[in-house]
Amino acid sequence: MTSPEKKPLIDGSSSSVLVGEPQSTTSKPYKEFHAPASGKLDFPWQKIGSFIDPLNPPSIEELKAINMDSGDYLIQNYLKDKYYSDFYYNCSLMVGTCLFAWLIARLGGGLFSLGFVLICASASYRNEFRRFNRNLRDDMLRLSAAKQLENKVETMEWLNSFLAKFWVIYMPALSEMVITQANTVLKDVAPPPPIDKLTLDEFTLGTKAPKVHSIKSFTKLGKDVWQMDWDFGFTPNDTDDMTKNELKKKIDPKVALGIRVGKGFVGASLPILVEDMSFKGKMRITMKLSNNMPHIKVVSVSFLEPPSIDYALKPVGGNTFGIDIMSLIPGLSSFVNSLIHANLGPMLYAPNSLDIDVEEIFEGMLPEAKGVLAVNIRGAEYFNDSNISPYVEFSTDQGAVDPYLTDIKTKTNAPIFNELKYLLVNDLNQKLNFKLMTFDEDDVQELGTSSFELLDLMQKEVREKIESKLTRQNKRVGKIVYDLKWFPVLEGKTLDDGTKEAPPESEVGIFRFVLQSARDLDTSKSMLGKLSTFTEIYFGDELVSTSRVVKSSNEPDFKLVLEKLVHSKSTTPVRILVKDTSSYGTPVIGQYTSSSLNDLIFCTLEGKDTISLTSGKGYLRFKAVWKPLAALGMGENITFVPPLGTIRLNIKKCENLKNLEIIGSIDPYVRVLSGGRVAAQTPVVKDELNPVFDEVMYIPLISENQKITLDCMDVEKSTDDRLVGSASISLHKYIKKNENGNYLAYEGSSKLISKPLVYKDKEQRGTVYYSISFYPTIPVYSQKELKERKKAKEVDREAELEELNEQAKMMEDYKKHPSEYEWYSDNENEEVGVHKKEMSFEQLVSHNSGVLGINIISGKLFKPDCFVQFLLDDRAFPDYTTKKSQGRHLGADAGSAFIRDLPNATVLLRITTKENVRKKNEVVAQKEFKVSDLLNNGFREPITLDIDGNSIEAQFEYIPTAIPPGVSESMDDTGLLSLNIVRAVGLMAADRNGKSDPFVTITVNGMQVYKTEKVKKTLNPVFNEQVTIPVKSRSRTEVKTVVYDWDVAGENDLLGSAPIDLTKLKPKEKVPFEVRLDTQGSVFFEGYFEPKYMRPELSESGELAGLAGAPMKLVGSAAGFIGGAGVGAVDAGMGAMGAGVGAVGAGVTGVGAVGGGLMRKFGGKKKSSMDLYRNGDGQPSPNHINDTQSIQSIKTGSQDSSPFKASHQRQNSDMTSFNSTTFGSNTIPGRVTIVGLSGASEKDQLQVKVLLVSSSKTREIYKTKSQKADPTGLISWRESIPFKAPPDAKLLFQVRTHHTFGKSTDYGEAQLALEEVVGNPSDFNLPVANGELVVNFSYGSSN
Repeated sequence: MTSPEKKPLIDGSSSSVLVGEPQSTTSKPYKEFHAPASGKLDFPWQKIGSFIDPLNPPSIEELKAINMDSGDYLIQNYLKDKYYSDFYYNCSLMVGTCLFAWLIARLGGGLFSLGFVLICASASYRNEFRRFNRNLRDDMLRLSAAKQLENKVETMEWLNSFLAKFWVIYMPALSEMVITQANTVLKDVAPPPPIDKLTLDEFTLGTKAPKVHSIKSFTKLGKDVWQMDWDFGFTPNDTDDMTKNELKKKIDPKVALGIRVGKGFVGASLPILVEDMSFKGKMRITMKLSNNMPHIKVVSVSFLEPPSIDYALKPVGGNTFGIDIMSLIPGLSSFVNSLIHANLGPMLYAPNSLDIDVEEIFEGMLPEAKGVLAVNIRGAEYFNDSNISPYVEFSTDQGAVDPYLTDIKTKTNAPIFNELKYLLVNDLNQKLNFKLMTFDEDDVQELGTSSFELLDLMQKEVREKIESKLTRQNKRVGKIVYDLKWFPVLEGKTLDDGTKEAPPESEVGIFRFVLQSARDLDTSKSMLGKLSTFTEIYFGDELVSTSRVVKSSNEPDFKLVLEKLVHSKSTTPVRILVKDTSSYGTPVIGQYTSSSLNDLIFCTLEGKDTISLTSGKGYLRFKAVWKPLAALGMGENITFVPPLGTIRLNIKKCENLKNLEIIGSIDPYVRVLSGGRVAAQTPVVKDELNPVFDEVMYIPLISENQKITLDCMDVEKSTDDRLVGSASISLHKYIKKNENGNYLAYEGSSKLISKPLVYKDKEQRGTVYYSISFYPTIPVYSQKELKERKKAKEVDREAELEELNEQAKMMEDYKKHPSEYEWYSDNENEEVGVHKKEMSFEQLVSHNSGVLGINIISGKLFKPDCFVQFLLDDRAFPDYTTKKSQGRHLGADAGSAFIRDLPNATVLLRITTKENVRKKNEVVAQKEFKVSDLLNNGFREPITLDIDGNSIEAQFEYIPTAIPPGVSESMDDTGLLSLNIVRAVGLMAADRNGKSDPFVTITVNGMQVYKTEKVKKTLNPVFNEQVTIPVKSRSRTEVKTVVYDWDVAGENDLLGSAPIDLTKLKPKEKVPFEVRLDTQGSVFFEGYFEPKYMRPELSESGELAGLAGAPMKLVGSAAGFIGGAGVGAVDAGMGAMGAGVGAVGAGVTGVGAVGGGLMRKFGGKKKSSMDLYRNGDGQPSPNHINDTQSIQSIKTGSQDSSPFKASHQRQNSDMTSFNSTTFGSNTIPGRVTIVGLSGASEKDQLQVKVLLVSSSKTREIYKTKSQKADPTGLISWRESIPFKAPPDAKLLFQVRTHHTFGKSTDYGEAQLALEEVVGNPSDFNLPVANGELVVNFSYGSSN
C-alpha cells in the first residue's frame, strides 16, 4: 500500500497539499483518482465530476482555465464520436454489403445480382459521404457566423439594397396616406385667430431611402435575451453613393403646411416649409423572447447617444422668397435641438429606454369578452300569415359564426318562446340583430328583422319587455318582445397609489383558456414516429372546443383560444384530451383531468404556464384567466363546494414597516386575500411600525394550487386604506397525499416563517412573520353530490335493466346459433382517486370541528343594496360575506366558515350597507344563532331565518375535519379569568426594619392591568382582592404576577415575579393555587376560568381592534364571576387584552380609571390616571404609547391640510374643570387634544398653556410638557385634557418659550370659541407666530 508521503501533489507550490488528505470542495475540488495501468487518459475527465489524471497533473494555470459548466455534454459527444459514429460509418456499410450478398446468393442469385448489391452499396457510400461533407460545411459556416455575430459588425448591404428598391414604390403611397389623414384631422381643428384654416399641402420624404450602416449583435446576455446595436441614418442630401441617373430623378424631402389668414377676398395662404431633413443615430434594441405567440415578450428601444437632427425651416415666403431661419438666427438650431433632446432624453436616451410589451399588445388584439348579455325571448307576432312554424335567430354584429336559435313553434303566427340565452359580448358598440324565421319541409324563409343598439345598456343594464318592430323591405310585418340584462366583467378597485385590487370573487364568470402547445408527447403509438395531433376540451360531458390538427409534429402548437360562460367554477370538471390521427383511428395519447377549473386558474395566478398530463406522457403549455360576473339571475345553481381541508394561519407580527406618515407612524393591519376576496383580517395596531398581532384565522381550501396573499394595510379615515406591502404564499408545498390519495395533515404552528412585504414587485417595505398548518377534511359527499349520485344510480339502474334484457335475448339466440357469438370478459379497472364517503347527519355532527357550508337560496331585505355577513364565534371579521343585493332582493350565493368547537359555536348574521364594516351605523340588523340549531333545522331542507324582519332562505352543510385541531382551538381556550389575590408568604425584606410594604400587580402580555393596595410592614400580607381579566387564548396569553415594595420617595423595589400557567386551570372550577416567586416567597390565588367567546364591538368612529383594545361583547349568556362582580366589568366597557396592546376602560383612559373599569368594580381604590400608566416602581410604563393607542372611547379627527396624524395619547382624568356654579347648569363635557405645532425654530423649547375663558372668569386647566422642534420645525405633543364648559365659553391657547433656569417668554397665542367646535371632531389649525397650532375637539353631539 502506498504511503501518503509518496502520493503525487496537486500543485507545485511551496505549500503542497497531498491528494490523500481531505480537502474542501470549494477550495480544492479534485479528489483522488486511480488511473488505469496503461497510464495516460485519452479523455478530458477534468471537466467531468472534478476528476484529474494523477500521472499527468495539470498546472495551476490549466486548473484555473477549466470551466466546470462546459463539460455537460462531453461524455455524450465523446461516446457518440468514439463508439457510435466510427463504428457506423466504418463497419455498417461493409457488414450490410456482405449480408445482402450472402442473402442473394442464398436465394439463388448470380453475378448480376452481386453487381446490383455492389452498385447499391456504392451509391449509399457516396450519399453518406456527401451528407458528411455537407454537414461539416454547415457546421463550419454556423460556427463562423456565430463568431462573426459575437466579434464583428454585420454589414447590411442586402437590407439597404432592398430598402432602395422598395422606397421608390412605397414612398408615394406613404405620402398620399399621410396627407389624407392629416387633412382629415386638421379639418376639425379650430386654429386661433387670425388663422382661418390649416392644411397639409405637401409631404414627401424624397427618393433616397433610409440606410442601415451596420448592426452589432450580443447573443450571450442571458436566457431568451437578444440585443442589437443599429447604426442607421436618413440623409437624403448625401449624394456620394448615388448614380448620375438617380441624381437626375432625385426628389428632396419636403413638408409644406398651408396657413390661411383672413376670410374670403381678404384672405391669403402662407406656406410654411420644412426641407433638407436629415437624421443620424445609434439605437440599441433589446428583445426578451417567450414561448407564447408572437414569441417576443418585450422590446426595449433606446439611443446610445443623442441623434443628430438637422432641417431647414422657411416660415414665410415659401421656395421663392423663403429664408431658412434656422441658419439665419444664430443659436436657434442648437436651442431647438436641445429642447428636442431634453424631451426625448428621459424616454429614449440610454440608460433610459422605451419598453414595448409586444405579447400584451398581441393579446389585446385578440377578441376578448367584456361581459355577458342575457337575452330572454318572450315571444313574437307575424301579421301576414298564420300558417307558419316560426323561430327566432339572433346574434351580435361581432358575434360567433353560428347564431343562437330558439325552438320551432308549429303552426302559429304568435309564438311564445320564453327562452333565455347568454351571449359573450366583446364590445357594446354594436347591434343585437333578430331574425324571425319559418321552417316548412326543409325550407327556411326569413320573415322579418329587427335590431337593438347595445350602447343603450350602458345607461341601464336591465331592460324588460322591449317591443321591437319586425320589418322586411322597410315595411312592418310584425313585432318581437324580449328582455335584456347586461352583466359586465367585475373589475378590482383602483387605489389612490395606482395599484389595483383583485376583482371580487364569484362562482359565475367567463373562463378564458389559451392552449399554446404540447411537449414531450408519447410517440409510441405512431407508425412513422411523427404525430398529427389535436385536442378536445370538455366541461363535464360537454365538448366545448376542438383545436386544429397539427400534422407531422411531435411538439404541436395548437394556439387554441376558448371563452366560455361558467355558472360554477369550483364544481365544473375539465378534461383535455390529446388525440393522434397519424395512425389508424384517433387514439388518445394523453389526457389532463381535474375536478374543478380552480386548479387551472390557481396555476396561472402562481405564475405557472405548464401542467403535466394526468394520464400519458408530456405536458401542456396554457394560460387560464377567470373573469367574474355578478350572479343575479345566473347563479341559481351556485352551491357550497366541499373543501379539501382548512389552512390555519397565525399572523404573528410585522417588522420594519415603511412609515407612510409625515407625522407619527402608520396604523397597520394585515388582511388575507384568497381567490380575489378578503378571507380574514387582523385587528388594527395604532401608531406602530413593528406591530404584534398574534391573530389566528382559518381559511377553507378548495384547490391544491390555491394561493393566498397577505396585504399589510394602513388605515386612512378620509380615503381608502393604503397598501404598505404584499406577500404571496403558495399552499401546495404544505399539502401532501399518501399512497391512497388521501390528504395528510401538516402541523406547522411552531415554525415561524418570514416573508418580505413587497410593494409593486419592486420595493420591500417590511417583513411579515406567520405560521401555517393544514387540517384535511373527511372526503364526504355534499348535498348536491348526493342528489346527483342518486339520480345517476336511477339512470344506471334503467340502463342495467335494458342491458339485462338485451343479454337475455342474445342468450336465447346464442343457444340457436352458438357459432355466431364470441365470449369476452370485461376487465375494466375502476378509476383511481379519492373515494368519498356517505355519512349520516348524526355521524357528521359527532365531529367537534369542521367546515360549515352555507347555501343562500334567496332573501328579502328591508333596505336595498346590502350585504349579509356571517361572523363565527369571537371573530371580528366576517368569515363569509354575500354579494350585494340587487335592490331588496338577495340572490343565490354560497360560502363556508370553519367551526372550531361545534357544540359551543355561534354565528352572528349581520346585514350591512358596506362590505367592509367599520361603524355601528353601517349595520342595519343583526341576530345571533347557535350553529348546532342551524344544522339541526337546515341540513336536510332549507330554512328561513328572520333578522329583525329581514328574511333569508338558506340551507347548511357540515364537512368534518379528519384530524381535530386540538383543545387549544376550542372554546375552553378563551374566556374570562377571575383571580382572587388571597395573600403572600415569605416575601423579601426591603426596608431597614426587616419588613416590606408589599403590593401585587398583574400583567398580561407585558402590560399591567391590575394593582392591589399596599400592606405596610409585613412579609406575609393578606390582600383578598379580586380581578377579572378577559383572556383571548390561555395557550398563547402570558399572565404574570409581580410583587413590589412600596416606597414613599424614590422607586418601588422589586420583590419578585412569576408567571401564572393558565392551562392548568380547569374550566368552570374554582381552583386555589400557589405561585412561587423567582426570588423568595409565594403568592396564593384562587382562580376561576369561565370559557366564553368574546367578540369585539364596533365603535362609532370606525376603529375595530379585535380583542386588542376595543370594547368587547360576550357571545352567549353572561359569565358568573367570583364575588358577584360578574357582568359589570364587561358591561362597563372594559377593553380586552390582546397581543402587545393594552386593556382600557370605556369612557376613561386607563384600566380601572375613575368612573368605571375593573378596579372599581372589584373593590379597588380609585387611582389617578397618571398612576395607572406607571408600573410597580412608579416610573412611566415603557409600553405607555402602545397601550393607549387602542383606546376606543376617545377619537380625534384629522384634516388633509394638517401635518399631524390623529392619535390616541396620554390623557389626564384628574385635571379640574369649571363646575356648574361657575358656568351654570348648561355645561357640556368635552375633551381637547393638543396635537402639535408647525413653523417653530429648532432652538426654541415650547409648551402650551390652555385656559378656559368665560364672561366672568379665566382659569388655567392644563399645561403641556416642554418640547423642542425637529429639523422640519414640527413639534408633536398629542396631549389631551377633559373639561366642562357651556358653548358660549372660549379656550385660550398660550404658547410660551420654556427656560429651565429663567422666566418663560410668550411665543404666541390663539383663541377659539367652543360654539365653533360643537359636534365637529376635525382638526383645527390656529395661526400662532410663524406657524400653526393644531388642536382637536370632542365636544357636544360627537362626544
